[in-house]
Amino acid sequence: MKPIFKIGDHDYTQWVAEGGLTPTDSDVDSTKSGRNTLDALMVRNKIGAKLKWSVTLVDVPEKIASQLSKDLKQTFFSATLLDPDAGRYLTRTYYCANRLFGAQRYDKSTDTTYYVGMSFNITEQ
Repeated sequence: MKPIFKIGDHDYTQWVAEGGLTPTDSDVDSTKSGRNTLDALMVRNKIGAKLKWSVTLVDVPEKIASQLSKDLKQTFFSATLLDPDAGRYLTRTYYCANRLFGAQRYDKSTDTTYYVGMSFNITEQ
């Protein structure tokens, strides 16, 4: 299946760089997890797992970058990606804490400003 990146009804797949979607599966442990101070044995009480995606884009026109920024600024948003465990497209709720817009580049021939090197992480709620 082809990787996709959609937020709500906005499809940003064409702006994702080659290899620009990198998933990380992060365990969530309870406060009872940690090392035993007597024998240093690790004790874990895993309560779940969350996906975090690192997203890197190709040069993005200002109009698209502006819409994407609005989508990412929401407290929580629905995003659809190719889930590495399920092997199919899944829509989940994510949030984004930091957005790197990258450098602005102006193309005189098209009278368009592009954002070069735009990247961000989204984390499952």
